[in-house]
Amino acid sequence: MAIIKTAKLNPEMQEKKEQFLGKIDKAPVQQKKEGPPLYLLAMLLILGILIGVAGYMTLVPKPEPMPVLPDEDANKETPNDLGYREVPVTVLYSTKCATCRQGHTLEELFRVRQIPFSVTRVDVDSNEGRQVISRFRIDRVPAAIVEAKKLSFYPTTKVQFDEAAKYGYLSFRKENGVFVVPEYNTEEIFWPSYFLEKAGGFCEDGKPTIMQFDDFYSPTYATNRGAFYGITRDFNESAAFRFSYTQTRYSQDDNSVLGNIFLMCASAQGKYIEMERAMAGIYCNNPFKGDETVLTDIEIAGCSSLSEHYGTPLSQLELDFAAQRAGLDTEVLKECYNNRKVHYNNAMQAARDLGIGRTGVYLLDCRETSSTEGLQKAFCAMHPQTGKCNETHPDKNAAT
Repeated sequence: MAIIKTAKLNPEMQEKKEQFLGKIDKAPVQQKKEGPPLYLLAMLLILGILIGVAGYMTLVPKPEPMPVLPDEDANKETPNDLGYREVPVTVLYSTKCATCRQGHTLEELFRVRQIPFSVTRVDVDSNEGRQVISRFRIDRVPAAIVEAKKLSFYPTTKVQFDEAAKYGYLSFRKENGVFVVPEYNTEEIFWPSYFLEKAGGFCEDGKPTIMQFDDFYSPTYATNRGAFYGITRDFNESAAFRFSYTQTRYSQDDNSVLGNIFLMCASAQGKYIEMERAMAGIYCNNPFKGDETVLTDIEIAGCSSLSEHYGTPLSQLELDFAAQRAGLDTEVLKECYNNRKVHYNNAMQAARDLGIGRTGVYLLDCRETSSTEGLQKAFCAMHPQTGKCNETHPDKNAAT
């Protein structure tokens, strides 16, 4: 079983949050080796390759868009023919993942950079697939294995891969002369991944689990709220919905961090949906005739344009009101709040371990990732026996 590692403090984030989180004695942790600034590595990793930007990182502001250019040596004349400079790529996939593709984002990257490559596709359940998994310690698919020696013909890309592997960004690894690259995602582009062993620490026994990695205050969270409510309405009785805070640039102050931690505390009590709706009732409230205790379709759809509260995180007093309306156990909530530093760092480490670099990612049954758009399809593929999977419902999210 793939177990989430004990949280390790990120030095930059720790310094930034020290005033907020410093009220609790610092737990002993092992510091990570410092590297270049995250925004610089985000640029180097060329993760927004299909749209011409490198801005996948959610922990820091996005860098300015950069044009996507071919590798500087991609078409350089050498005594060797093009076939010799071709980069071998092995793509591992699993047919057990109903929504995963058998390709990999690196294929698009190499095409855009005009790097010649060949692809061998291997099912992880085949004899060859099992051997590759064992040799390179593959824990999720799709995953690409790229020969490092041949990539040396393209130094710009090679340097960027080396940097990613050195600091472990997006779970890049380099070993035995190859780069091991799990599928990765940007805010603009999402492809599902499938874990070969369940990611431990998130799922309930005997009940399907939908773990949401998100930031309550990110714009995409507000945009996807209506669709998410439709899914919770259809599957709340058959699935356990959970929440983990994915830190973004939209939650850089004390109150925004605290709001997301309250959602995690509610999630631990099995009250994530109730707490989220109670918070949204305040955050998206119609200032003219709205009632904070009643969240309407209009308020859900028009939160960013209608509400005067949008963009201003809920205060601790407002969070207390929301917790009361959601029916949270106050003593359990207090204990969770007192351990907020632990929850904060565990959430950050979980996102790193699972390779989650954007908001709006769902982990289904600790196996398969999904976006909001593909969540119902992925859930029903895993649980076709669920009655709601075969029913069509009107697009209605809340009582008006």
